[in-house]
Amino acid sequence: MKKLFLLGVAAALAMLASCNPSKAPLKMEVRHFADTSAYARINMDVELPLAANKTSAAIRATLLDVMDHALSHVSNSGEERDFNRYDGDINDSDALFSYYEKKALEAITVASDRDCGERVLDIYASETLSDSEKDYYAKNISGWDHEYTLRKLEESDSYVVFDSQSYVSYGGAHGGIIGEGPVTFSKKDGHPVLGFFEPDSKEPMQKLLREGMQRYFQSRIDEVGLELDAFLSLPEDGLIPLPAWNPYPVADSLHFVYQQYEVAPYASGMPEFSLPLNKVRGYLIDDARKVIGR
Repeated sequence: MKKLFLLGVAAALAMLASCNPSKAPLKMEVRHFADTSAYARINMDVELPLAANKTSAAIRATLLDVMDHALSHVSNSGEERDFNRYDGDINDSDALFSYYEKKALEAITVASDRDCGERVLDIYASETLSDSEKDYYAKNISGWDHEYTLRKLEESDSYVVFDSQSYVSYGGAHGGIIGEGPVTFSKKDGHPVLGFFEPDSKEPMQKLLREGMQRYFQSRIDEVGLELDAFLSLPEDGLIPLPAWNPYPVADSLHFVYQQYEVAPYASGMPEFSLPLNKVRGYLIDDARKVIGR
């Protein structure tokens, strides 16, 4: 009897979710692609919502713009695109993904062939290397990497968060993380939250930001016995900036992620921490408060 009751509750909840699409989890599709060329490697792991209703269709369209910008700039050419935006049916997943997989691979192949080819010529033009050394360095030249990830981070009845970022390496000493970062969407109408904090929030939030940074660096502080500021690279005003990437909600907290070099040296990684929503709510813009819904 208890089993039948639970099945009845599950059916009722499913019916309520169908009547109120915003409370139902987004239906997702997942795509993986990886390939290599002579001097490059590209990898894509993408999660996109299916356009099951107006809200999910709006979120999908915005995420396509985000994905397009990441993959159409694989040659590190700044604002100059490597190829045109996909102009077909964005709900035709096979055509959509095939286009970006093919074009991104072509673009990174052309750029890496040119760059690495020039470096190989420089190696053989060297007057200080032996012939065997030239052959070794030319054969083992560092190529290019582009690993793109678009994934769902969080979802509630009122919002859904996607994270867009790339690991890129252009044959240097180490690669780096770039991209849009976390994007929070309203599940009511699918619009993205474009900002979280009211202007001039940085200074009054210093105590909270320092507490978060303290938690991130605490193990290193304990290890070497230095104060927090010894691990930070701050601007002239000495204030911890709000992160370039928007924070995103996680249950009753707001999660902050700083990019490499943003507030600390590369070796410190990407500092991150969560702050309770009840402590930061007063600094949020109206749209962020409404979408988070807490």
